[in-house]
Amino acid sequence: MTSLELQIRSHGGPPGRFASSGPRYPLTLDQRIRQGEQFRHSKAQLEATLQSIKNFQPHGSHSGQPNCERCAQKKDQIRAAYREYYLSSDPDAWSSNLPKYRAAMTEKFNNPNGYSLAEVHALFLSSFREYLKQDLCKPLEKDTPQIFSLKSATAHQFDSGRPTADILSDYATAIENLAPNPDAAEFASAINNSRSQEERAHIYMNYYCRPAWADSPQQKAFKVKYARMFEALVPHDEVLAAMKKEAADSHASKIDVLQREISELQMAQSAHSKAKAKKEEKHERMNLDREPSPKMVQCSLDGCANEVNLLGDTIECAICEWLHRKGGERGRYVYCSVEHADEDFDEHDRHEHACCMGNRCIYYPQTGPPGDTDAVGICEDCEKEEFFSLFCSEDCFHHNLDEHRGIYHESRRIPSMSDTLDLFQPADDMEIIS
Repeated sequence: MTSLELQIRSHGGPPGRFASSGPRYPLTLDQRIRQGEQFRHSKAQLEATLQSIKNFQPHGSHSGQPNCERCAQKKDQIRAAYREYYLSSDPDAWSSNLPKYRAAMTEKFNNPNGYSLAEVHALFLSSFREYLKQDLCKPLEKDTPQIFSLKSATAHQFDSGRPTADILSDYATAIENLAPNPDAAEFASAINNSRSQEERAHIYMNYYCRPAWADSPQQKAFKVKYARMFEALVPHDEVLAAMKKEAADSHASKIDVLQREISELQMAQSAHSKAKAKKEEKHERMNLDREPSPKMVQCSLDGCANEVNLLGDTIECAICEWLHRKGGERGRYVYCSVEHADEDFDEHDRHEHACCMGNRCIYYPQTGPPGDTDAVGICEDCEKEEFFSLFCSEDCFHHNLDEHRGIYHESRRIPSMSDTLDLFQPADDMEIIS
């Protein structure tokens, strides 16, 4: 969905509903559409009212004198019709939040010495053209050089007195021609020619929510959700804001996962370097003390130089041993004593058993369900591809399954076949010490 600046139709009028502090230019698409429709309705209503006054004969006799009651009544009706047209009370009227214009126009209508229709219309036209100029020609940082040039040229046309309808018609055509792609050009043209909310809803659905063969399940659900909102005639600006927020949140989530993967890679590299240094240190020490044994490893508690014989009874992390048996590359974490295992537990659990969903985990910032540190499991689809996505619990896995597939499966082209976890199972000969 490419950002596209949409302008008022040449047959329409100005744009939308404002805050009390005054118009904020440029106006949104919904504002322009609402005010364009109100402007056309107001003009049609004026024409109909004037025709009705012309056809209807007021009560009273026509004396032909300056104080003729019948003529005065007719003039009052005409004045009221024009007052409503130039000073519409509709909140979607183009002048609804232009206090200076409304004060000046009210002063003319209230002038006891009378006024000419030409004076009133001149005030309306000059204010209306300035309003359009501010909306259509306000420069933005995101403007391309072509759009900036178009706005400058359009502002010059307003200043030089070119007819308003010609300016708007050429501006709309230029916007379509400068659209970044054919879909955007078609969208601009369709909106400019639309006449009803229902018609525009289908235009929005076709532009923002059109299905594509390559859509992921997450993208399909996204488009269906917002297509229903458009179909329910929820305002365009409201739907688009919600779409942008959800897309931004999803992007942020993917960034979080990528940052976590980078962090895990850095930790793995650091652990590898540390293990390599320990191994070299141990090798030198073993060369001095005794013949090296391939079954002797150093205690996993940082700073402990004690060695552990893997051939004897060992104290180790059951989850890491399980992952190691599965083919994971994290390795086993063994300790020289129960005290050292307990001392290292919190730090080890936080770094090595963290849920793959990061801050999307339903138990975040905890590492999993309170008091249940062995409820972990691996996504079966990822495991088949020798990629180990560790979840803190089945509840978190089911809650985040769609997002997990969108982030991990799509990027690694992993087929989404299973909706169950391969749950942690300690070795048969292992005794769990809580």
